[in-house]
Amino acid sequence: MEIKDYNFLSFSNNYDKSHYFNSLIIQEQEDFRLHYFSNMDGFFRINKIKYPISSGSFFITHPGDLYSITPIKTVRTLGYFIIALKPKDNEKNFRRYIESELTQKSFAINSNQRMTLEEILGKLNSENLYQKESARHRLIAFLYNLPKYQQKTISNSDNHKYIEKAVKYMHELIYEELTLKKLCHHLCISEPHCIRLFKGRMGTTPMKYFTRIKIEESVALLLTTNKALAVIAEELRFSSAAHFSKTFKQYLSISPTQYRSNYINTLEQRQKTSIKEQENAYSLLQNIIDASPDLIFFKDTHGVILGGNKAVCHIMGCSREQIVGKSDYEVFSKEAADFFQKRDEMVFMNNRPIKNEEVMTYPNGRQRTFEVYKAPFHDDQGKIIGLIGISRDITDRIITRKALEEAQSKQKELSDQHARILSSLSEKLLEVLEVNENKSPESTEALQLRLLTEGLNTFIQKLFSNPIMNNKATDPKLLFTKLDILLKGSLNGNNFQNDKLKIDYQIPSNLPEIVFIDENRILRSLFFLIRTLSLNIDNGSLSIRGRFENKILFIVISLNSLGIPERKYNKIDKLLKREEGFVFLSSKDEPIELSMANMELEILNSSIQLLVSTPDIIEIEVTTPFPSGIEYLNEYYAQKK
Repeated sequence: MEIKDYNFLSFSNNYDKSHYFNSLIIQEQEDFRLHYFSNMDGFFRINKIKYPISSGSFFITHPGDLYSITPIKTVRTLGYFIIALKPKDNEKNFRRYIESELTQKSFAINSNQRMTLEEILGKLNSENLYQKESARHRLIAFLYNLPKYQQKTISNSDNHKYIEKAVKYMHELIYEELTLKKLCHHLCISEPHCIRLFKGRMGTTPMKYFTRIKIEESVALLLTTNKALAVIAEELRFSSAAHFSKTFKQYLSISPTQYRSNYINTLEQRQKTSIKEQENAYSLLQNIIDASPDLIFFKDTHGVILGGNKAVCHIMGCSREQIVGKSDYEVFSKEAADFFQKRDEMVFMNNRPIKNEEVMTYPNGRQRTFEVYKAPFHDDQGKIIGLIGISRDITDRIITRKALEEAQSKQKELSDQHARILSSLSEKLLEVLEVNENKSPESTEALQLRLLTEGLNTFIQKLFSNPIMNNKATDPKLLFTKLDILLKGSLNGNNFQNDKLKIDYQIPSNLPEIVFIDENRILRSLFFLIRTLSLNIDNGSLSIRGRFENKILFIVISLNSLGIPERKYNKIDKLLKREEGFVFLSSKDEPIELSMANMELEILNSSIQLLVSTPDIIEIEVTTPFPSGIEYLNEYYAQKK
């Protein structure tokens, strides 16, 4: 273990301690520091935790800790020991012990352990290398025994009260003569009893302890005044300057002159180090808040900006120097500044954090929404001296939340549509089944019913998933024969075919012997299209003409009738635009077949084109890939493999 630094500081209360205390210190990454307060009241802050200081308080700060000392003015001289140590590379067990067993950073030790620390410090001041090595081993032993010290309870007996009363009396008479007889008379106990109590509790005799107190006071005088040794010796009632020097060296292993020279000469360096550590702490804090994308700013109770990070400067379009020292009214518009001031007043009035949403405008005019958190900060006396604000851009979160709400609303609407569709499909299917329940399975009506039910099945599959395209070997001539049977059949007034409507049906002359397409699907799509065109048409003619070119089937369907209803044109227009999908039943009189035809043609990769549209004629052309030949069959099965 390497002891990198050690010191004992003692200051009177009229001494300006701001150069050493009340400053934030960043611990080096490899160092542990031991802090012992022999005489002090105040607070010791380690990172975010604030511990009270009293006489006998002992603290351990670990590598990377941030700490500060805030003394409270008392009538006593302040006494503070500090030792900085670094475990060596081969002392992993010792480092592990400190990091695991001494994670509690606040301890309370008694006067016996204080004597041990004073003895260690005295040996560290010695020029004898063996004494220094002895101090190192004593310090290691002290740390290993530290948890045991905490287990020992301090007795509240009358004997302990005698010691407290004696120590208080010694501090009162530190600049006067004190004999053992005078002390025992004050305590109303005998001299042997007083010596026995002190040795048992303090580990030394009363008068030696009184001498220790005088030496601590002399340290304060050496550090804070320019008084000569003879003057200090006389004030503390030493018999001579030589006697004072000899006694001082016995306790601290260094002469008063050397102590003053060493510590006074290095005091300026220690001040510089403290200032440097404070600057490093501020720089680290500034780097941390600058790295944050959130807006972080500080203001006093009058609304004057004390500081901010880079994100604040970016949104304001100016440097940090340009905004520090200015009020909200000098940076923002009056309307915005009034709003900010009202929110700040709520923080100061209630003395608690608040959170709200605010809209801010960038210099380029772009507006963003921020979630703003403001909290008061206080001085050491608990008085509010300003506020800290953190603003987080939640614009994208709001947009995402609205998009999610809209998607959920659309999903609910779609689910409701699905429910209505399924209900309507059930009603339509029941109507068809009731009309055709007594028909022969071989009849034209039965074929029409099968096509309708299969089309409904495809339509339901389309609502929840994509139906599988099934390319089967089909004789196209047989396909058109079935279509001819359907078109020339009759459903006894069910309006699948109107007897007054003439049909001109022409089969393509150059059809191949075999094609690879779902026969029922193409049959359903053509039949449903023709069914939609012929519905509610009482006169005229319907022409179906087909041709086959380059493995593509072209079917032209023409309706020629007087006074074709406007609703018929609207339906065909929807079909052409592929708008006829889910919402297809605005009333019970509208055909379900048009929506099913649309889905079947979509699955077949068919295209629809309007050739003629007049008040008396509607002519559409359906173009469907019609793969044929052994080449397609080989290609199809190669893809399957």
